Amino acid sequence: MKSVIGALPQPPDVVVVDKVTPMWSERGSELKEAVHILAEGMPAGMTATAIADSMRKVPGVSQVHDLHVWTVAPGYISLSAHVTVDDQSLSQTSEVMSALKETLHQGFEIQHTTIQFECGNCGQGMVACLELAEASEN
Repeated sequence: MKSVIGALPQPPDVVVVDKVTPMWSERGSELKEAVHILAEGMPAGMTATAIADSMRKVPGVSQVHDLHVWTVAPGYISLSAHVTVDDQSLSQTSEVMSALKETLHQGFEIQHTTIQFECGNCGQGMVACLELAEASEN
């Protein structure tokens, strides 16, 4: 009986490794970047602490939590965050929102933001504004 492996120039596992190794070494940085993007990794050179500190410096912002920053595509960065501000009407928050977006774009080149305003720390999704409003009425 003739061996199938003996008929091949190389065993199958060697062929696969032999073909992948040159691709990995030639395209290593591109593959690494693609995996980083698919894993929604933090952009290189950024830290959540630095971004949150910068956001807290915007007048009207008291806290930043539930902060997420990720790379959507090469050079395109997204952010989502909960931002605690003083209790106020929605129309009054437009200046704070504009300042936050400007700060994030200028300081970190973040192009897309989803910012949720709260008037108290939500504790993972529960808006505390109603509780504060009810407490002030009593």
